[in-house]
Amino acid sequence: MGKMTTQLVIVIVGIFLLINIPIQIAKLFEFSLKPYIDNWVATPDSFERLITRPWTIISYGFLHYGIWHILFNMLWLYWFGVLLEEYLGKRKILPVFIYGVLAGALLFLVAYNLFPLFDGKTAILLGASAGVMAVVWAAVTLLPEHRFNLIFLGPIKIVYIAAFMTVIDLLSLSGGNAGGNFAHLGGALMGFLYIKQMQRGKDLSKPFNRLMDGIANLFQPRKKLRVSYRKSANRKERRKETKPRSSKRDYLSRKEKVTVTETEVKDKAKRQQKIDKILDKISQAGYDSLTKEEKAFLFKVSNEKDA
Repeated sequence: MGKMTTQLVIVIVGIFLLINIPIQIAKLFEFSLKPYIDNWVATPDSFERLITRPWTIISYGFLHYGIWHILFNMLWLYWFGVLLEEYLGKRKILPVFIYGVLAGALLFLVAYNLFPLFDGKTAILLGASAGVMAVVWAAVTLLPEHRFNLIFLGPIKIVYIAAFMTVIDLLSLSGGNAGGNFAHLGGALMGFLYIKQMQRGKDLSKPFNRLMDGIANLFQPRKKLRVSYRKSANRKERRKETKPRSSKRDYLSRKEKVTVTETEVKDKAKRQQKIDKILDKISQAGYDSLTKEEKAFLFKVSNEKDA
């Protein structure tokens, strides 16, 4: 359970170690690596600088310095990511996270170049918080009635947890971490819109997954084609081999194929309608409102998508 979410957490933690261990070693020699890392990995606060390092609009989401920063981000990502992955499958988690990172960076840049409060101030954006908030709000939008059991508080609807986090960001828009708060809001908005579009039948993850599949195929070895030649005994035999034959059996075979194809299309349409009804039921009354058959069906569909 939560295969892609777990992999994403491992990657982010691995990058944290690869960056911060050398930083600590460099400090022993009174040398700071942070300015160089910030310059080439974190998102700058101006569009002019972003043009010279466009990759930072994504790379910042994998950069953390503080232990508490990455700890809380990874906990939120794991809790809500596993929940979302359970219902939508593993191929939805990474797109939601990356889209949230992009939306967070965009809102951060717009805010720092629009509001007078930030005139003359410089800032950089780093951390996975925007991507995490996208995953959080995607899960909340899909499953608003779902509950987490919190220590000392008991079961609480995840919509209240997410709303509390978002209100804190709204109340901190003019504070010391204003850029980060704007990024959080951008990620939250993206997660909300992603699920709303999915519920309308638009899967925003498809372009991202096609791109990733294309990149993955570039690194897979291509199979060599083997060409074989066969000589016919004479011209009459070659004519017999190449002459197309049409018979009643061929006609019936083609007719059966058409019938099977039409049946498959109808079955897929009915299947999708059933999925949509279940998702609507979850959105309105929560996962616990599903019957055992509906839960089993949703789990089966999720596994088929991951295959």
